[in-house]
Amino acid sequence: MANRKIVLEFERINEVEEVLNEIGMDVRNAINIFLMKIINDQDVSFLFSKEQKTTIVPKEEINVEKHYRSPKVKRMTKSKAVALFKQEGINFDNYENVVFSSKNKTTDVYWSNPSFNHLKINWCLILNDNINNKLYLLEVAADSISEDVLIPRADQTNLIDLQIMYGDPTFTDMRSKYSFAKFVKKTISY
Repeated sequence: MANRKIVLEFERINEVEEVLNEIGMDVRNAINIFLMKIINDQDVSFLFSKEQKTTIVPKEEINVEKHYRSPKVKRMTKSKAVALFKQEGINFDNYENVVFSSKNKTTDVYWSNPSFNHLKINWCLILNDNINNKLYLLEVAADSISEDVLIPRADQTNLIDLQIMYGDPTFTDMRSKYSFAKFVKKTISY
């Protein structure tokens, strides 16, 4: 029973990560925001508010085209992107070394927070252009970027505050002004 509970929790985390990736946020940030809300309010009643009316709609009844631009792909995720690149003959040594980022809904950036440890290993960055239904695969070789070139997050200095400009052929990080263009290996449409 305990193993089943762990599997279900991981499934929930994966589902939450996919949703949060769409808005350019990670689970850790979402949890921090949730905890800050509790601390600031000194209350958890917002979780059980009677004013908040939510309707649970079965997955089958959700109008995907209303929420996503492509009728072919409901929502691009890291695992779907990796599978598409594998179909194109790209092999990934380690799934954990793949960083996935979709175009942020509110700003024109691909926002991601990989660990600075990624710079010491071979890693991949997949950028999802969910407007034009394109995936960009960037392969970054170990030690090809110096740690002092990229900007850390203010609240978690072990993470890179990567904000690659959307629609920019040089794939430049807005924060550091570093171009990732030389790492682009493949572009595919979906």
